[in-house]
Amino acid sequence: ATSLLLMSVNANATFSMIAYDSSTGEFGAALASCVKLPSTTDVSSFLNVIVPNKGIFTTQASVSFPNTNLEQAKLKLQSGNYNGDQIINWLKANDQDSTPNIRQYLTLSKTQGFAYSGSQIPQSFGSLIGTNYVIAGNTLDPNVLTTMEQGFTNNTGSLKSKLLAALTSVEKANIGDTRCTKHGVSSHTAFVKVGTSSTFYNSQANNTDAIEELVKLIPNP
Repeated sequence: ATSLLLMSVNANATFSMIAYDSSTGEFGAALASCVKLPSTTDVSSFLNVIVPNKGIFTTQASVSFPNTNLEQAKLKLQSGNYNGDQIINWLKANDQDSTPNIRQYLTLSKTQGFAYSGSQIPQSFGSLIGTNYVIAGNTLDPNVLTTMEQGFTNNTGSLKSKLLAALTSVEKANIGDTRCTKHGVSSHTAFVKVGTSSTFYNSQANNTDAIEELVKLIPNP
């Protein structure tokens, strides 16, 4: 039932981040979106893959389910024969639905990050690449990406703490994706994932902020 539901959902109105902690060797991801999902659905497994010691890849904007593009990215990360830019270029040339212009990708290895935003994804969209992190989003209020970056870089805790801070900085600034902020919230679904461990929250009401509720599930990141 979850797969059937997800087949009809685009992960638009999304802001996310992937990161690498060189001190622990961990990769992690954080994402928030205005997509409505069942309360028990952990969308991180559909949108993100982490290959230990190799890299991390996130798919967003329009995502088809099953997400064959993500599976191909995983295989190429596992092989160790492709850098992030090469994986993205391969996916653009071999998109599962021949619609690469509606995709948005983030990828990061231990040494380098890349992002791709198709020309037909919803405005406003963009990406930021820094040392050991990549941020990207679409259907955004102004300053969402830079606010995430500041929240992440200003936090001195664990990788999970830094990723959560990237999300909470947006929620506290009363910004987010434009479809949700009209309801006074930043997002309806959110997750933080480090390694194989993911914590998520999916709002079931328009006026419930997913990031605000996610924080309650991670009291001491």
